[in-house]
Amino acid sequence: MKPILILPILAVFMLPGCNRSTDGNGTGHPAAGVPANYGVQTGGTPVATALTYVGKNSCNDCHPKETELYKGSHHDLAMQEANSDTVLGNFNNVTFSYNNITSRFFQRDGRYFVHTDGSNGELADFEIKYTFGITPLQQYLIEFPGGRLQALSITWDSRSRAAGGQRWFHLYPDEKIDFTDELHWTGNNQNWNYMCAECHSTGLNKNYDPDSNSYHTEWIEIDVTCEACHGPGSRHVELAREQPPAGLATMAGAGLPVVFNPARQDQWIFKDNSAIANLDTVRTTDLQLDTCARCHSRRTTIDSKAVYGKPLHDTHSVSLLEPGLYHPDGQVDDEVYIYGSFVQSKMYAAGVNCSDCHDPHSARLRIDGNGLCGQCHRAELFDSAQHHFHAVGTDAAQCISCHMPAKNFMVIDNRHDHSFRIPRPDLSIKTGSPNPCNQCHQDESPQWAVAAIKQWYGKVTYDFHFAEALAAARANEPDAAVKLLRVVDDTGLPAIVRATAMTHLGAYLGPDNIQSALTGLNSTDALLRSASLSALAGLSYADRLPVMEELLADPVKSVRLNAARLLAPFYKNNLPQEQKLLLDAVLEEYIDAQLENSDRAYANVNLGNLYIDLQRYAMAESAFKRAVREESNFLPAYLNLAELHRLQGQEAQAESALRQGIDQNPRAALLYHALGLALVRQNKHAEALTHLKKATNLAPEDARFGLVYGIALNSLGNATEALSILTAVYQKHPSNRDLVLTLATIHRDIGNFEAAYDYARQLVQLSPANDPQAAELLKAIQNRLDME
Repeated sequence: MKPILILPILAVFMLPGCNRSTDGNGTGHPAAGVPANYGVQTGGTPVATALTYVGKNSCNDCHPKETELYKGSHHDLAMQEANSDTVLGNFNNVTFSYNNITSRFFQRDGRYFVHTDGSNGELADFEIKYTFGITPLQQYLIEFPGGRLQALSITWDSRSRAAGGQRWFHLYPDEKIDFTDELHWTGNNQNWNYMCAECHSTGLNKNYDPDSNSYHTEWIEIDVTCEACHGPGSRHVELAREQPPAGLATMAGAGLPVVFNPARQDQWIFKDNSAIANLDTVRTTDLQLDTCARCHSRRTTIDSKAVYGKPLHDTHSVSLLEPGLYHPDGQVDDEVYIYGSFVQSKMYAAGVNCSDCHDPHSARLRIDGNGLCGQCHRAELFDSAQHHFHAVGTDAAQCISCHMPAKNFMVIDNRHDHSFRIPRPDLSIKTGSPNPCNQCHQDESPQWAVAAIKQWYGKVTYDFHFAEALAAARANEPDAAVKLLRVVDDTGLPAIVRATAMTHLGAYLGPDNIQSALTGLNSTDALLRSASLSALAGLSYADRLPVMEELLADPVKSVRLNAARLLAPFYKNNLPQEQKLLLDAVLEEYIDAQLENSDRAYANVNLGNLYIDLQRYAMAESAFKRAVREESNFLPAYLNLAELHRLQGQEAQAESALRQGIDQNPRAALLYHALGLALVRQNKHAEALTHLKKATNLAPEDARFGLVYGIALNSLGNATEALSILTAVYQKHPSNRDLVLTLATIHRDIGNFEAAYDYARQLVQLSPANDPQAAELLKAIQNRLDME
């Protein structure tokens, strides 16, 4: 077993919107005047003078309109000190019960408290230090030793009573979260310092100390202010003070690290009676989108220093359209914070920016209702019953009902998908992706919705959609490679879609499609270059170096880091000096990126895996043990620690690491499976079978557990029970090639040639056309049948 590679693309969860998830004495605090290293002008040009933060009050006099819009916005109220002006929840000695625990909210000496279960499960009083967000819900932050702030999972519904609000509710109402669960409010997945702080405060420095496992988190301002987007403003303020009043209007953001489009100089215009407006200029930068996406995306921070004006992928690794985050057709499944869905859209491709729809200072929509879409889509054509076939003025007639379907996160926070897609109920039939027709008409089938659309619009032809490829890859279907290649090679598709397909293609890499992955290395899009690297990870080391080494000098950090990680096994080879120096430099960047997140287990596992490749085994062991300390439920920490011991011939220590993991995670099938394999290596076959069986029983949906258990039974001479297990798994996974091969082989070996022949025929159908193994097996079994 190879170490499980956890590249820095695991996403940050933020609150509000968290799905899972200070100083040494406990509280984060302002750090006014902290230098911001060196700012960058629009486009990333270094500024010669060190810049400092000046605070939002420095902006008020010259920017009164923007200041007024900003007041009371979600950004303005992103985080506040808890007091009578900011706390919205009912703390008048009220109670709330959840999972057999009754919590009480009360006040004492003008301060706010909750009496609830702590990290040990015992009830105690906890003071509310900060409020978090404002509507439709407000969370509360509680101070812990080691500089930690934790977000309470019992949350205040700040909507009106008429809307169902003015009540306490739990973020996980359908689960039973207690102090042992990873989602408990005292755990890492509800930790403000890592999960939330970067995007809810301005000029934040997390200041995590891995040695003491503590934080000294500081901020310039507690909420999201002007400098969160425009960067440190000291030079801008200096220039403004030097100007006579008449000259201020000509400054246009001079001295600011980031300047957007202050006068909205580009315009959307209808040309030649077109139905949809076009931009009168060509946008050549994603500066605004990248700035918003630093927080409004599912991503991991890889560089928190001097981020202003840099491309998003230079400071963050963004999640692709991964299972659990997105449906196969790219619709939002989990909370992904807008960016990943928006960059799939035709709007983005046409040049639409966030501020075309949202006022950047108030964060509100520029126009309510369909009028917002009517800025660019002629109302007489699109805001009509002839287009949407619903009663005008109803919710169903709103553009967003069909083109931006919504989903509740955090129980009551209704978020709209921003991919602006045309409803495709046919994809619900093919891939299981939802569609807005059936979200409203829940009593009807997708087939009914398809028929309704055909009735409205006449003959509708549904072309191949990338969802079919991603669904095939997720299900490991035989034709997945062909479909993925079709997506990868389609340059008209969004880059995030092609990049997602490219990462899947890595599992099917062969002579027929390797060129597509090699071509992707030269893409102008950073996501696609990085995904192409990942797709080529299966190349031998000798083949990997010549095609990847150039990307060690890629201008975008997330690409460089991926290249370095995949080339790290070369480090001990006799590389030319120039290559070794370059690899050295980027590996240092990679290490820094992991240290940026060393308060989480995945980053320490990444470090441990790197140190294994560099043959620094003591450092690898320390990293894996830090990962276990950080998150005792992070299974790769135990698995990779065990693998490290195995590599060093320390089978007893490997077994011990896995048993430690099972003690902490007694229902983790993967750990029982790994322990079973470790015992097999020690010739403890009877005990190994017990653990392999346990893994199969805990996760019957995972084909590999049943497959390995069946093979183990057969190897110990119990072919009958092995076939019983393998047949049951096959019924759930009939397209699993390894499973079909195993069934064919065992039936052949015990003389069941007819059954073996049936499975061998299926194997041929599941195998690539140029794979001789399946054809030879089928032919050999046919020969035996002919001899009968």
